Amino acid sequence: MKRTLLIALAWIATIASPAIASTFEIHLEACCEEILVYQGLGITLRARNVSDVALLDSNRRFHAGTNGKMEKPPVFDGSYFPQLIIRRPDGSVIRTSRISSAQPEGLREGGHPRLEPGEQRSWELLVGVALDASPEPEIIFSQPGRYEITALFHTTDGVDESNTITVTVVNPTGEADTEALDAIQRMPLEGLQTMYVPWHEMTLYDLPAQYAAVFRTVLAEQPDSVYAAYAELALLQHRNSVLTREYISLTPEGRRRSSHAVFDELSQIRERSAAMRSLQRVPELSQPAARLGDHVDDTIRSLQGLAKSDG
Repeated sequence: MKRTLLIALAWIATIASPAIASTFEIHLEACCEEILVYQGLGITLRARNVSDVALLDSNRRFHAGTNGKMEKPPVFDGSYFPQLIIRRPDGSVIRTSRISSAQPEGLREGGHPRLEPGEQRSWELLVGVALDASPEPEIIFSQPGRYEITALFHTTDGVDESNTITVTVVNPTGEADTEALDAIQRMPLEGLQTMYVPWHEMTLYDLPAQYAAVFRTVLAEQPDSVYAAYAELALLQHRNSVLTREYISLTPEGRRRSSHAVFDELSQIRERSAAMRSLQRVPELSQPAARLGDHVDDTIRSLQGLAKSDG
């Protein structure tokens, strides 16, 4: 009877908690050890397939094996990134699979639908806001103190856990950062999301005037602050999208008249995004700035093709 009870308890424990897999070896590395409140943190995540089978990416819907037959190895979701567990100074924990920005290695080349044994994939993360926090999105580094961050990678075989990294969050002491933070904190959460997520729908198309005004004020009055860099990135992304939409909506004659000015401004946006990649005060924005540069290059090629078709 006692043995039966122990077996039953062991079975219940197994189904109550996720299985510990040995599919991925995951390593996290933070861009810096200390950041300001309301700043984001850049993290490089590397995941290596340590199993002896190829892993299929469920997001790519790739299921056929090399021999043309259906395979059923462990499946993972490579479209974004693993779940992050963030332990805050007050003891609260944020669990999120949707953060500010994540760029998988090789995404612009179409990515890969499978991860071979021994193969590694990397993600560059900008962690600033948990978009899927409940009951509403939450700014992650909103209080000073020590934070611990761990990544969990879920597959159909169970869960793999990364190393734990720490970052210390402090209040700004310089005048520029302090004044800029004061302006940023007055914005509602909806506006703050556009600062942390340059590809937020509003940032791309219809950034409300009150949010854009705050960003422009911070950029003009505290240009050397950490927060000004975030404001500039959001404004540049928004302007790139607006220029595209406006140019496409013009008549062929209107496009011919405005082409020089539009392409000149797009070139300026590309130059600014390139300069932002090397800003030492915000290393976490290097990858999002590079992504913006890629977007601008795509915009220029697309609009040049349109101008060519106009004759």
